Amino acid sequence: MKLILAFGDIHGCALAAQRAVKLAEELSVQAVFLGDYIDRGPSPMETLEILIRAQQKHPDWIFLRGNHDQMLIDIVANPSLLFAIGEVLGDLSFEYTQSEASFREWQELSESQREHIKQFLSSTPCYYES
Repeated sequence: MKLILAFGDIHGCALAAQRAVKLAEELSVQAVFLGDYIDRGPSPMETLEILIRAQQKHPDWIFLRGNHDQMLIDIVANPSLLFAIGEVLGDLSFEYTQSEASFREWQELSESQREHIKQFLSSTPCYYES
């Protein structure tokens, strides 16, 4: 039986991302990251870079897309969404402004870094079955 260690809601905390990667490596288990890598914390882009490096080093690890990650994908594609209200499942609403700080930090990156992060987030699936 293969052991899996799941981590959720890192929300821009690079230290939490580093510790999660280190723990999964030390235990030699497959890691599943449940999304919401950005927003709220102090360093969303650094957090993403840590996870991107982990994905490159551990191709069997799973990186899922959370709603905050999707909000950044949406805002990158259409910056006017920053001031919009989104809906999910028909009757649940959210404000894209939750991702404003992450979007502003993303804008400050070089073009290649921005593209790298876009590719990573766009490649994340919404679910995983084991």
